[in-house]
Amino acid sequence: MSKYANILETVGNTPVVRINKLAPPHVNLYVKVEAFNPLGSVKDRLALGVIEDAERTGQLKPGQTVIEAKKRNDFSTKTLFRYRQRLEDSFVLRDLKKYRDVPKFFSSNPHFFTTYPEAMNELAYTWHIVDDELKADRIKRMKAMLFKRRSKLGLLKDAYQLWRLFS
Repeated sequence: MSKYANILETVGNTPVVRINKLAPPHVNLYVKVEAFNPLGSVKDRLALGVIEDAERTGQLKPGQTVIEAKKRNDFSTKTLFRYRQRLEDSFVLRDLKKYRDVPKFFSSNPHFFTTYPEAMNELAYTWHIVDDELKADRIKRMKAMLFKRRSKLGLLKDAYQLWRLFS
């Protein structure tokens, strides 16, 4: 049995357990038991990394959240519950919760990494051409170039989705 100096040492040491009766006898099936993480979450390792970075950069000052349990060396359920409540009220988890859908959003909307960068490059190039074209005509041509790549409705939809994602 492993012994740890404090609960933080257990983060990242999620036990892997063999499942004996679920798979055929010739198959060794193992699962990670995330419920054994200190706060019962798969996000413990991420949260610890964010907290350590916040401490390192000074965004989390001594006397806040984690420090209380460290100072008292009290990692009882009550202290961990208070720690978790404070953490959930802190900027760290608020931001994690607020932006948790960002990767999924961008992976399901690849045009943000293809259509838009290409369009912006083309528009920037067109804008900086020095010739006799009138500004109003150039803007009209640039709008047509943009709407050729993405419809007005598509642009509005994307703008609305981004607003919802980040607001």
